[in-house]
Amino acid sequence: MNIYAYQRPLGPIADDEALRQQFIAVYDAKTHQQVVRFCHAYGHRLHELIGHTFPYNSDIADAYAGMEQWLAGKGRTTMRPATQAFRLAARRALQPTE
Repeated sequence: MNIYAYQRPLGPIADDEALRQQFIAVYDAKTHQQVVRFCHAYGHRLHELIGHTFPYNSDIADAYAGMEQWLAGKGRTTMRPATQAFRLAARRALQPTE
């Protein structure tokens, strides 16, 4: 899967190198738990901004359930289930609708 396929209609998106370095510095200074909590809140906020009820679909619900279990110390010791659910949701979002 080409993760940059969504850029084709617009062309390449130029990175802001200074901003990228700031994100890297913030990420490096945080724990995995803090990053997951941020992503959790960010996902909720994106739903809010685009006017969708949360969760938008079952893939997102599964991913969030995995995140919550991981944060609570239950289930797997990795974020793999949540990551896989988010990737599946992203793939489905990129598929053309009829």
